[in-house]
Amino acid sequence: MRVVSWNLEGRLSQLASDSRGTPEKIVAAIAVFDADILVHPEAFGMDPAVAPEIEESLRRLGYKSVSVAYDDAISRGEKAMVPNPHLRIMSRLPIISHEVIRPSNMRSMVSVTLHDPMSNQNIRVIGIHLDDRSETLRLQQVGPLIEYINSSPLPTLMMGDFNAMPPCTFKSSLIHSTAFRELAGLIPHPHMRYTVERLSDMASGTTISTILRQTRLQNTDPGFQPTTTPKMRKMEWMPSIRFAKIDWIFVSPDISYKNVAVSRDLGSDHRALSLEIFLKNDSK
Repeated sequence: MRVVSWNLEGRLSQLASDSRGTPEKIVAAIAVFDADILVHPEAFGMDPAVAPEIEESLRRLGYKSVSVAYDDAISRGEKAMVPNPHLRIMSRLPIISHEVIRPSNMRSMVSVTLHDPMSNQNIRVIGIHLDDRSETLRLQQVGPLIEYINSSPLPTLMMGDFNAMPPCTFKSSLIHSTAFRELAGLIPHPHMRYTVERLSDMASGTTISTILRQTRLQNTDPGFQPTTTPKMRKMEWMPSIRFAKIDWIFVSPDISYKNVAVSRDLGSDHRALSLEIFLKNDSK
């Protein structure tokens, strides 16, 4: 199975102020991925929602979807980049069930159970978008999230936007340094300053190390390929250069994997992260 994690920056809705990532271009990119399972943090907002013709295009590609509104302080605040954002999981595999999870009652996410006909097994897919304001708030979400991860013996795939960088790398240490934070405070552009200050906090590495230490999940990208860029809403004049890894795909030991890759710029401030996975009865 091919799986994709891609924060869409709300671009399944007609929210773009430029032509980079229109809904039609996002659907075209999804068609090229030809994935079996996709997790889309910030898939769309509700002002406006996804147009019926876009939903129909996704259905023609063979996808059924489950979406959930974040319903959190960020999406209701003045700094919301996407009004009323929704996280979406799309699947060509039959959806057996789904449930909304809301770690520490801070932000809604979604978990689906899918059936893989090739191996005749069920697989649990957890779609993630952790808080972007501070590592302290992310760790508040991680505690109950770990309990949820460990509550089921099903093969588990967890992916999405964790707003957290890898621990113990030179880049993370540099971005988390006191000197970097002091320099960030001198940036005159308010939105850029706010973004860089939050990025420095994301570089502590604690969120990712805690998840990997306290669950059976494994990181599928040991090279820590960067996935996010500064070319985002309110800073569309910035270059589309990958500089930080905050998007992750984790798998349980009963799932093998290969060919992790990061896409080119497809119109969002995040690049898509893709992977091929195999349940153990289908690994041959």
